[in-house]
Amino acid sequence: MKILQLFLITFFSFGYGQKIYEFDYLVHYSSESNGKIRNLLYYVNSQNPQNYIRILNDGEKYAAKLLSFENNKIYGFDVVKSMKKGEVFYDFSYLSTITLQHNFNPPPFKYIKIDDNNIRLDIFRNKKATKVKQSYLMKIKPYEINLFPAFRIANFHPYERFTQLDYSQNVFVEEATLYCENGTVIKQKVQEIRKINLRITIPKHEKY
Repeated sequence: MKILQLFLITFFSFGYGQKIYEFDYLVHYSSESNGKIRNLLYYVNSQNPQNYIRILNDGEKYAAKLLSFENNKIYGFDVVKSMKKGEVFYDFSYLSTITLQHNFNPPPFKYIKIDDNNIRLDIFRNKKATKVKQSYLMKIKPYEINLFPAFRIANFHPYERFTQLDYSQNVFVEEATLYCENGTVIKQKVQEIRKINLRITIPKHEKY
């Protein structure tokens, strides 16, 4: 589904102690496995990939989570989707904050460059790096900045928080195939990348 326009509307009063998060790209990936397709929609900050927003849809209603691994917080939002003049709008309302308690270490991993347009990432189950848990075969394209972190955020579950896994070149992942150790194969493909200017304010008195 082509999303033409997204707006975040917040109605928080300004004051000392508020947290402000900014995002400059909207990234939309699709993920297909066993005939089922999921849409993965994220707002990311290209300069600080430790903060991002994920849009959630259970088929009946929308919600959103702002994950800040920089501050070890998850902020929850109610989301109302609407259509205006053929464009999609999302209105966000802050709900609550959860504090992240765990600080895990990144898994052992290895990058293999196949050619200028294709790379492979192996994530290992053991420290000796002999048992592959997940293997990503990725087709990359040059870009004006490094948007590889957006793919990591959208598709590297359960390792999406680890910036150490990022590929350090100005590229984006056009499509990829994930091979899991249990035999599952997942096809991933970019649907949209759009530059935006999004600013969200968390109220001073958070709800825990």
